[in-house]
Amino acid sequence: MKWNLWKDAHEREMFFMGLGLFLVVSFFLVITSIEHAEHREEIKRRSLEYSALYDTFGEELERTTEQNKQIEQQAAEIATMQRNMARLAALQPVLPFVEPQEALTLIKELPLSSPFDSPFKVTARFGEGSGYKGTYRTRHFGTDIVPEGNWQIHPMWAGTVTEIGLSQLFGKFIVVQHSDTIRTRYHHLSKIFNTALPESIITKETIIGIMGSTGYSDAAHLHFEVQAFTGEAWVSIDGFSFLKRTE
Repeated sequence: MKWNLWKDAHEREMFFMGLGLFLVVSFFLVITSIEHAEHREEIKRRSLEYSALYDTFGEELERTTEQNKQIEQQAAEIATMQRNMARLAALQPVLPFVEPQEALTLIKELPLSSPFDSPFKVTARFGEGSGYKGTYRTRHFGTDIVPEGNWQIHPMWAGTVTEIGLSQLFGKFIVVQHSDTIRTRYHHLSKIFNTALPESIITKETIIGIMGSTGYSDAAHLHFEVQAFTGEAWVSIDGFSFLKRTE
């Protein structure tokens, strides 16, 4: 008996339509799978490229950071050399009368702090005219400074108070001797504390007075002065290079 696969033409048509749809879907699935595989390979390739680029940037950043550190270190060394050269120039009058080691200590360490706890501005340098009281002197023997905050004054270095007083020119003033060859002066104070009585031994943390405008002055400021002993007399030197500035 002959077996008839198809009962009718309609079933045969539906079979081939289903087969065709299956083949089309299978084809698209294969194409999509291939595209996805290619896309994954592309992502992987780009990830490797970006990873290599990141590593390159990281190495470059490390080199740049190290170079910046070296530049900062060199700048600090240059600043120290410039400061020491300025101190050396200021100490010229006293150098012939001190031992080399003491001179080296003075150049490197004197003083070790600012007279104020806050940043300050310099209103008149050594050798310049001082405009306080509206009169400019031909020569200014100190450095005039004004703090932004607290007016309390510290000595520039540890030492012994050798003199305090009140004069028409200096107002209330304090003299602190730090060694046989160096002393500092503080003028125009509004108040002198008991910590700064004559022969008092003080440190750079000691509060010795408060800034003011006593004496020949019409505006609050501190006249800071460094003096060196030449073997015969105390002479004023430029103390600007000794200030620890925080401006």
